[in-house]
Amino acid sequence: MGLSSFAKINLSLKVNSKTNKGLHEIQSYFCLINLADKIVINKIDENKDKINFKGPFAKLVRKRNNSVIELLKILRKLKIITNYYSINVTKNIPVFAGLGGGTSNAASVLKFLLKKKNKQKIIKYIRKKNWI
Repeated sequence: MGLSSFAKINLSLKVNSKTNKGLHEIQSYFCLINLADKIVINKIDENKDKINFKGPFAKLVRKRNNSVIELLKILRKLKIITNYYSINVTKNIPVFAGLGGGTSNAASVLKFLLKKKNKQKIIKYIRKKNWI
């Protein structure tokens, strides 16, 4: 299945106080733009995910610790997914440019994997971790 994972531009950004976890709370107005990474996801019959980044900005992506890998770990910890996946991301969005590419990649994969799952369990977990 091919997905488009769109970049965003902040129209305004206000950094507020720090949370207990050391993260900053923010307020942002943003606009999605016509620049997207392409993601292809396939279920595989193996005991390990295969995450591959290619494209003009793939060299700068952390291969062992990135938003897609972290998402899959969380979903397995919550027993929301049990299968393993081959995920190929073509990075068209510049890395570390403030365009939200990594977050958009994880959100696109999450939306795809949870299409038919109970979303309340993941939302409860995210709220407990103060991510929203």
